[in-house]
Amino acid sequence: MDYKFIPLLLKDRIATYGERTALGYKDKVLNSWLTISWNEMGRRIDSISRALIHADVGEQEMVGIFSNNMPEWTISDFALMNVRAVSIPIYSTDPVSSVSYIIRETEMKLIFVGEQEQYNKILQVIAESGNELKIVVFDERVDLKDYKNALYFKQFYADEADAETDQIIQNRLNSLTTEDITTILYTSGTTGEAKGVVLLYRNFDSFLKIHDAYLTKVDDKDISLAFLPLSHIFERAWTLFALHKGVTINYLSNPAGVVEALKVIQPTMMCTVPRFFEKIYNVINEKVATSSVVKRRIFRWAFRVGKRVMNYNRQGKTAPLHDRMLLKIADKLVLAKGREAFGGRIRYMPCSGAMLPDNINIFFQSAGVHIIYAYGMTETLATVTAYPFINYKFGTVGKPLPFIDIKIGEGGEILIKEDSLFKEYYKKPEETKQAFVDGWFRTGDAGEFDNDGNLIMKERIKDLIKTSGGKYVAPQLIESVISAEPFIEQVVVIGDERKYLTALIVPSFQALEEYAEKLKIEFKTREELINHSKIVQMMKEKLHKVQKDLASYQKVKKFKLLHTEFSIHTGEFTSTLKIKRRIIAQKFKKFIDEMYKD
Repeated sequence: MDYKFIPLLLKDRIATYGERTALGYKDKVLNSWLTISWNEMGRRIDSISRALIHADVGEQEMVGIFSNNMPEWTISDFALMNVRAVSIPIYSTDPVSSVSYIIRETEMKLIFVGEQEQYNKILQVIAESGNELKIVVFDERVDLKDYKNALYFKQFYADEADAETDQIIQNRLNSLTTEDITTILYTSGTTGEAKGVVLLYRNFDSFLKIHDAYLTKVDDKDISLAFLPLSHIFERAWTLFALHKGVTINYLSNPAGVVEALKVIQPTMMCTVPRFFEKIYNVINEKVATSSVVKRRIFRWAFRVGKRVMNYNRQGKTAPLHDRMLLKIADKLVLAKGREAFGGRIRYMPCSGAMLPDNINIFFQSAGVHIIYAYGMTETLATVTAYPFINYKFGTVGKPLPFIDIKIGEGGEILIKEDSLFKEYYKKPEETKQAFVDGWFRTGDAGEFDNDGNLIMKERIKDLIKTSGGKYVAPQLIESVISAEPFIEQVVVIGDERKYLTALIVPSFQALEEYAEKLKIEFKTREELINHSKIVQMMKEKLHKVQKDLASYQKVKKFKLLHTEFSIHTGEFTSTLKIKRRIIAQKFKKFIDEMYKD
């Protein structure tokens, strides 16, 4: 199959699926889920394509998309491809400084924005820079505040066919080349300035070929929920692949509404990150811990049965009849209820972006939730390794996908060579040069292969902690172990050039407040609660228990409880929720220094 040009591929899918549902979304005014057919999506893409021509958007011109997930995001993206322009996605939660930097570097003149929060940020950028921008707003409830160069998405439409404009669009489609830029995605660096990752049509051509060869079980009966931000390569690439396969995409504009959306949409597939599973795991375990002795025993028995059968299944074997019979009982009593948390119809859930603790992975796999744990980056156009459908191995991120070469370089660094590799970092030739060695992309991640060809992800090389005793410690591994404790919401491990490890911990305040109520601990503020001697002692015990299998040098010796969460807005996380360790070390220096006073 020829995948070279996405807009041409999409036209073929529209012709194939016609009046079938392509997209779904929750209308915030009607408070109900609505759908858009393939034909209607095609009409809207054509309308926006004409509008872009009327707005004098040139070939390979940069145009921003600054919005939460919604159909208009994807429609605008495809329309930009139609007119041979370049989409520049911006995370809807990005601060004004980041937005301003991206707009300035790409020299964009037009930007699509989603809701009031994003619109206000763009107005601030305009006020501070003095540069005019044409703003097209998706949500009609946004107050445009008399800015003369703004209009709503539906006002931007050019519905009526115009032979001259349509011919211009066709000419642009005919002139597309595989070396044309499709999109530039800005990676939110943990150590420095964001970099624009330039992706070409040939990269997407390769991406579709790779995933067609790997994800052979995805078909047009599947339903996906777009939960992660479309500005992230994982959801963006998945949505593109899913539409290529005829899958219906449902957009979740606010991740906080995921529980309700799962019940309504009942997706068969959905991209996730490890933190999503960690939160559900903690909620389930909190409920089990407060249930009766009998219910706890039934729960543990059911998961033992599920785990036994799962281990046969993942090896491509059939479990013994006795275990299969027991599984039916375990499923009815417990396991099916666990799957209901995901809507009840889930077939598989691609998961990437951070370390997924083995105990959590095994827990959900045992309940019949097939997690496709994977590894990839923006520069590699998402996934490069993933669990195979059988013979996957816990403690790894799976095997290289078809047509992808991976080797381990100097210092254990993972090196990648494939056709879907990005072209360059936009306007950053020196950084681009440093990212490659002999044609291999340097991921900055440390890893190794096991004897079966599975990749074991170790750590971001820049994040490795070297203690004063000379031991190298992978903080993400320890953080994933500690965060599996239901009383812990967030954790950052400290210890570079120190004699032992410490941690900054944000507790799960819901669990903590319920615990305090049981012990009749009185408190007025969260700060007062976390400093109570009984709370500190309880957390010491929890930390000791959860770290029991770690080596001595990997164990956190001291910790500090914090009363506010780390967040994107306060600067501790990147837009993809990666930890900014340098920022945290500076911001919480006082607390950190106190933990090393002997």
